[in-house]
Amino acid sequence: MKRLLLLALLAVNAHAAGNAKIKFDKTTYDFGATSLVESVTGTFTFHNVGDAELSVQKPNPSCGCTVASLSASNLPPGGKGELVFTIKLSPGAHVIQKKITVPSNDLDHPSTDLNIKVETKPAFTSEPGGLNFNDVQLGSSTNATIVIRRTDGRKLAVKSLASSGSTVTAKYEPIDDKSIRVRSEEHTSEL
Repeated sequence: MKRLLLLALLAVNAHAAGNAKIKFDKTTYDFGATSLVESVTGTFTFHNVGDAELSVQKPNPSCGCTVASLSASNLPPGGKGELVFTIKLSPGAHVIQKKITVPSNDLDHPSTDLNIKVETKPAFTSEPGGLNFNDVQLGSSTNATIVIRRTDGRKLAVKSLASSGSTVTAKYEPIDDKSIRVRSEEHTSEL
């Protein structure tokens, strides 16, 4: 009987102490597609929906390209905090998926995984991917055409066009408001 009473008192004391509960407004942040940026920054908002103080530890990003910080690490019941993150993007086209693990004293969810997704797209494409005049024989000439397109929906504005050497000339003509055709010629002479 004494043992049963002791267990009941322990249960009452544990319940009286309360439980911290972390709740994020969302656990996935999708930036969609972006281009011409070196990094993206976002915010996850969280609340303490429990009846005891919430203690949030330092967030753990899944890689070194992600930095995360908390606006507050201790929240009273009903309190609100933010986790701000920045992901450094590498050049090129790819889909990036990162994770930030957030440990806390929430007994039901001692850690929460936050997922981040961003697709990087180049702002320009070229067809073919590049031109190479290295194989032109002395005393001959050749030409090539390349089409350059803006892929982010903005208008392509060309301010100037310069060639890479004195034997190469280049001219361009608009195809539409997002594309141009560049015609290049190389003329080599005998030494």
